[in-house]
Amino acid sequence: MKSKINTIGRWIVGLSSLACIVLLLHYFTNITVIWPYVLFACGVFILLCYVAENFMVRLISMPRPFRIEENWGAQSVAMQSVTYARFHKHWFANITHASIGWEPILWFVLVQHYLGIAGLILLGAFTIVQVFSYRDSKISPILGAIWIVMAGMSIALYNFTHIEIVYLSKLFLISFGLWRYVGHMVEPIPPYLAGNEGFIDIKNVGFSPSLIPAFFLGPLAEFSAGLPYRLFNYWCIFQLLRFGVKPNSFMSIREISVEVKKVDNDGWSGSEVTAYLAK
Repeated sequence: MKSKINTIGRWIVGLSSLACIVLLLHYFTNITVIWPYVLFACGVFILLCYVAENFMVRLISMPRPFRIEENWGAQSVAMQSVTYARFHKHWFANITHASIGWEPILWFVLVQHYLGIAGLILLGAFTIVQVFSYRDSKISPILGAIWIVMAGMSIALYNFTHIEIVYLSKLFLISFGLWRYVGHMVEPIPPYLAGNEGFIDIKNVGFSPSLIPAFFLGPLAEFSAGLPYRLFNYWCIFQLLRFGVKPNSFMSIREISVEVKKVDNDGWSGSEVTAYLAK
C-alpha cells in the first residue's frame, strides 16, 4: 500500500512539473515562431555529433548515439539499452522520460501536416525497417506493431479531432524535451562534462565552468532524443523487458544491470558494450 502511495505521489510531482512547463511555454512564448528555430538547432546539433565528436563529448558525454547509424542493428540495442539504464536510474528521471512513449504520435501528426500521406508512409516505412534491423524475432514484430498503432492514432488525431493538434504537437514536443532535461538534473554528471571519467554526483563537483555549455545544450539534446529514430524503440524494449517479455537476442534486465555497474565503476570504458563511446 505504501509503495502504491509513493508511486502515485511521484507521478503527481512529475506531471505537475510537466504542467508548469507546458503552461509557461504556452503563455510566455510563441511556439509557432520558435518551432522552426528549434528544428534548425536540432539539425545543427546532430550534424555536430557527426563532424565534431571530440568537441561534443565534452558537452553531452556521448554524441554517437545521436547518429542515425548508431540506432541501427542489434549492436545499437545493446549500447543504447545500457546507456539508457545508466542515465535514468532516479525515479524522477524515469517519470519524465515516459514522455518518449507519446512523441511518435506527435511527430506523425506533424509529418502528415507538412508532407502529407506520402511523408507519413515514408516515416512509417523507415521505422519498420529500423526495428527489424534489430533482428529479434520476438521483439521486432512487437515494435513494428506499436509503430503502426502510433501512426493510426496520429491519423485519427489529425483528421477527426477539432483541437489545434498541430500547435499542441509542437508545444508538447518542446515541453517534453524540457521535462526530460529537468529530470536529468537529479542524476549524476556523466563522463567528460566536468573532466571526469565516470559518473559523479554534482555535490562532488561544485561549480565547474565546463558545465555551463552542457547546461544550455541539455534541452536541445533532450528534444533531439525524442526524434522518431532515437529513444522510442529502446524505451519500448525496456518496458517489454520489465513486463516479462523475453527477447531472443537482446540482453535481459539482469544483464543490462551488470553492464551498468561496470559503467558506474569505470565509465564508458568499463563495459565492452559502451567502450567505443570512451574518448
